[in-house]
Amino acid sequence: MARTPLRPDITAARNHARLSPGSGRELARLNEMLGADETVEAMAQARYQGCFGLAVLTGTRLLFLCDGIIWKVSDDIPLERIGIVLWQSIFGFGTLTIHAAGAPLEFTSVTGPGGA
Repeated sequence: MARTPLRPDITAARNHARLSPGSGRELARLNEMLGADETVEAMAQARYQGCFGLAVLTGTRLLFLCDGIIWKVSDDIPLERIGIVLWQSIFGFGTLTIHAAGAPLEFTSVTGPGGA
């Protein structure tokens, strides 16, 4: 079965991030989840709720997608609900903490420049 080509904005964000070869399922799913007028600004691999997947920033929301064999996690946070964003990094890995509607959400093991 042929893969659907990725949109140019997804390709540009993917090329800027350091993604492992195992992120293809999340990228294909992202291609299907985005609205026609929604643009991907950045992405990074991260661990969230015990699952390693993609954290994706668009012009309107922050998405987390994990499409593994055992774990499947998906979360969608509208940007207007995000109040505080904290970034910490050491030795090339970081932790992104987002306070959305008062509740902290933590993305760990963030790789590459996408966390900053």
